This record gives sequence, C-alpha cells and structure tokens, in this order.
Amino acid sequence: MSRLIHNLSIKKTLTIAMGTLVLFMLLLSALSIVINKNGTRSLHEIADVGVRQMNAINRSEANLTQANASTREYLKAWQENETTSELNRWKLEAETYLSSAEQRIVEFNTIASPPESEREALAAEINQIYQRYTDTLNRVLQAATLGAAQDAWLPVIELRREFQGTVRNFVQLTEARTKDILTEDKKNSQLTLLATLFIMSFALLMVVLARLVIVKAIINPINHTVTHLTAIASGDLTQDIQRLGRNEIGVLLSGLHEMQSQLTSIVQSLKLNSDNLFTGTNEISIGTQDLSSRTEEQASALQETAASLDELTATVKMNADNAAEANKITSSAAKTAHTSAEESEQMLAMMRELEENATKMGEIVGIIDGIAFQTNLLALNASVEAARAGEQGRGFAVVANEVRQLASRSSQSASQIRSMLEISRSKTVECSGQAQKSGTTIRELADNVSKVSALMAEITQASEEQSRGIDQVNIAISQIDSVTQQNAALVEESSTAAASLEEQAKQLAEITAQFTVAAYAPARQAPLAPPANYLSASTPARNTKREAEAFELDWQTF
Repeated sequence: MSRLIHNLSIKKTLTIAMGTLVLFMLLLSALSIVINKNGTRSLHEIADVGVRQMNAINRSEANLTQANASTREYLKAWQENETTSELNRWKLEAETYLSSAEQRIVEFNTIASPPESEREALAAEINQIYQRYTDTLNRVLQAATLGAAQDAWLPVIELRREFQGTVRNFVQLTEARTKDILTEDKKNSQLTLLATLFIMSFALLMVVLARLVIVKAIINPINHTVTHLTAIASGDLTQDIQRLGRNEIGVLLSGLHEMQSQLTSIVQSLKLNSDNLFTGTNEISIGTQDLSSRTEEQASALQETAASLDELTATVKMNADNAAEANKITSSAAKTAHTSAEESEQMLAMMRELEENATKMGEIVGIIDGIAFQTNLLALNASVEAARAGEQGRGFAVVANEVRQLASRSSQSASQIRSMLEISRSKTVECSGQAQKSGTTIRELADNVSKVSALMAEITQASEEQSRGIDQVNIAISQIDSVTQQNAALVEESSTAAASLEEQAKQLAEITAQFTVAAYAPARQAPLAPPANYLSASTPARNTKREAEAFELDWQTF
C-alpha cells in the first residue's frame, strides 16, 4: 500500500482526492436537488391543489348557499304578493350569487388535480352536482308561474345537501392528503438528514484518508526533501538521500541525490584544487622572491658592466685616436723613406759616375770638395730623417754617419786624391757596392714603412669599427638594463599577484571547508624546494663579480 501511494504521482493523488470531494459534492447536490424538487412538488400540491381548490370550492358553496337563500326569499315574496321591484331585487341578488358561484367553480376547475386520483373523481362529482344545483335554481328563478317555481324548488334542498356533502368529502380528502404530504415530507426530511449525515461522514472519512495519503505521498517526502535541502544549504553533503517511489517527489529526490553527488564531487575537487593551488602559489611566491633577488643582482651586474663598457669605450676611443696619430706619423715616415730611397738611387748613380770618372778626380778636386761638402749635408739630413724615423731609421742613421765620415775624409783627402787615386778607385768601388746595398736597404725600409703605414691604417679603421661596435654593445647593454628593470617591476607585480593568489587560495579553502563531505583526505603537498640551478644569494653575487671581472679583463685584452 505504501509503495502504491509513493508510486502515485502528485497529479493523480490530487486528482483522486479532488475527484472524491467533487463526487461527494455532486451526491450532496443531487440529493439536495431531489429533496428540493419533492418538497416543491409537495408544497405546490398543498398550496395550489389543496388550499386554492378548497378556497374556491368553499367560496363557491357559500355563494350557492346565499343564492339558495335569495331564491327562497324570492319565492316567499312571490307567495306574499310582494311588489315586482321586491321580487326583482331578490331575483337579481340570487342571480348575482349564482354568477359568483360560477366564477369560483371555474377557478376550482382551472386547478388541475392529479390524474386518475380520488380528488379528480370528487372534483368531477362536485361539477356534476353543481351543474344540477345551479340549473335547478335557475329554473326556479326563470319560472313563469308561482306553481312552476314551487315545483322546481322541491329538489333544491336535496341537491344542497348532496352538494355540501360532496364538498365536505373533498375538503376532508384534501386535508387528509395534506397530512399525508406533510407526513411524507417529514419522512423524506429524516431520510435526507440521515443520507446527508452518512454522505458527510463518509466524505469526512475520505477527507481524512485523502489527508493521510497526501501527507504520506506529498507532505512527508516534501519535508524530507526540505530537510535534505537545508542540510545541503548548511554545507552537509553526507546525507543519505533515498528515492521514495516513482512520482514527482521521487524524481525530485533522485535529482537531489544526483545534485548532492555532483556537489560532493565538485567540493572534493575544489578542496583538492585549493590545496594544490595553495601549494602552487606558495611555490610561485618563493620562485618570484628568488627571481626578484636574482633580477636585482642581474641589474647590479648590468650596471657594473655598463660602467666597465664606458671605461672600455673611452680606452678604445683613445686607442683609435692614437692609432690615427700613429697612422699620420707612419705615412710621413713612409714618404721620407721613399725620398731617402730616391736619394739613395741618386747617390748610387753618383758613385757610379765617380767610378767612371775616377781618372778625372784629380782634375776636379774642387768639385770633389764640393761634392764632399754636399754629401756631408745630405748625410746630416739623412741623420735627421733617420732620427725622426726612430727605431726603423737606426740603420739608415748608421749609413748616413758613414757617408758623412766618407765625405769628411774626402774633403780632408782631397789634396791626397792624386796620390791615392788607385786607393780611391778601389774605395769608390767599395763605396759603390756599399751604396747599392744601402739603396737596397733603404728600398726595403721604404717598403716596410709602407706596410707599417697600411697596417696602421687598418688598425685605425679597426679601432673605429671597434669603437662603433662598443657603442652598439653599450646601447644593447642599456636596453638590457632597461628590460631588466622592467623584468624587476614585472617580478614585483608577479610577487604581489602571487601573494594575492595565495590569499584567494586561502579564502577558497575556507569556503570549501564549510562543506562536509564523506571520506575526504586532503592531499596537501609539501612546498617544493627551489630548482637545482637556484643557488644561494651569496654564491650568485660572488660568481657574478668574478664573471664581471673576467668579462672586463677579456674586453681589455681585446
């Protein structure tokens, strides 16, 4: 029975309850209609048939009695030879009463009696006797002679008694019928009261049963559902929700059970995720703090690198300026070396002329003195240029010194040239060979000076390119420093966001802690250690300092 009640849908349960109530209301209404109809019919029969007919027939009888008396007075006045006016007065009075009696009998006949009833038979008998009675009175009143009137009057008394007896029977029958109707109506009222009490009792019983069914099928499951919903609203997700039947409440409880299962799964997942989120945000916070310190160290190292690059830039610019100055000096030395080579060629040519004209030396002693003097001047100039050439002109200075000594000797020995011509020729040959070697040396020196000049030009160009490259490196370092500063700001923002996220994770854990779920063991993880490549704060500082010193040394070497 309980399963049947729980399997009934709310719609069917309420339909059955309302249908039962409506059925009993219809029964009560039908019973009331039947009782009302019977009572109306009884009242109609009492009021219309009984009272009106009795009133009409009694008044008709009274009118006939008055007509009878007026007719009797008419005969008496006629017997006593009353005046014609007196006779007409009584006659008119009798006719008036007869007319009234006729109206009452017509009213009596207009009220229909139940067909084939005793009342209908008595009504017909009354009409028959009334007709004979009124006809007799009319014959008396219409008689031409007193004897004819008296003869016509003879049956009036009998007809009167007969009419009154019939009317009396009709009245008695009507009164008896009224009593019967009242008795029957009383019985019907009692039966109606009993039926009403029975129907109301049965309806009350059905209301009680309907209430029990509604309480068991609807109210109790709804209260059960409200209890579960209140528990879920308070955060208790451990309630055992059972499905009661296959009706709407059962479907609601099934959906509530499914919702609780889903909420339990969601809350467990939220708790686990909040724990993992708390752990992850803690790790992120540690990582961002470490990254912040490393970013600051990197910014400091970049600032040191920028300062070193500024010093390196100044050094490279100074080297470039020195290289440009050396390039100018080297170019000048190259020009001097080429001039010396040309002069050496000229001197070689002159020595050859001396060799060819050795036989004429005696004649041109004065010329030799002049040549010696010029040679001495050239040697002095060569010594000066060799001194300017520096280390590279040292050999040329030796040669210039020798030339000057030779010129001096030539000047001193000019007077002895004739006696020493052979010696001079041999010396001239030697000097020619030596001059040729000196020319070769000077040419090699000029070539080397040209190469040195080219190298110095390349060094100057390389220094300029190096200066431009260092400027670009400096710009790149400045950009890296700017990016590092931005990274430091972003790291600070990330640290703040991580702290906020950690606080939100705590709030989420507090929110999920308000729910009670079954068999939940939070898998809280220990905070992860910093990665292996994360060193302590002092070690990166020392390493960064050593790397900066090595970097500066490399740049200086470069």
